[in-house]
Amino acid sequence: MVLLCRSCPRLETLIIRERISTATVLLLAHHGRSLRQFVVRGNAVIKKCDWPQNPEWSEEFYAWLRHTSQSYDAVCKEVSQMLGVSWTPLTDKQFKAIVLNEPHNERFILPRTFAGGFQFPPPEHRLSFSSIASSSPV
Repeated sequence: MVLLCRSCPRLETLIIRERISTATVLLLAHHGRSLRQFVVRGNAVIKKCDWPQNPEWSEEFYAWLRHTSQSYDAVCKEVSQMLGVSWTPLTDKQFKAIVLNEPHNERFILPRTFAGGFQFPPPEHRLSFSSIASSSPV
């Protein structure tokens, strides 16, 4: 997906249904500055920096990526700043309400009542893959 954003500088719409890390969300927003619609399911966002350092990145950029990807709120703030609009991921209900205008039309309708509204669970209710892995008997 990041390669797609890097290769298509005029990409305007990106809708992601599958699981995605916070680091990938940040990289997509960084490379997809032309995006007008960047839609991500909030329940599919995993708080994780799952990218190794790219030789093209500065130490400062990679430190920013690692640090920012550890906070859902920081990710929303950074994506909003990069895209120039208030950005939050959608709830599953909001995501399912996305309707295509016509079968062969590239545009879609995002009901205005669903603009924003997703709230990540409080930290004490969030799953941490590191804590799950450490309690594994294997």
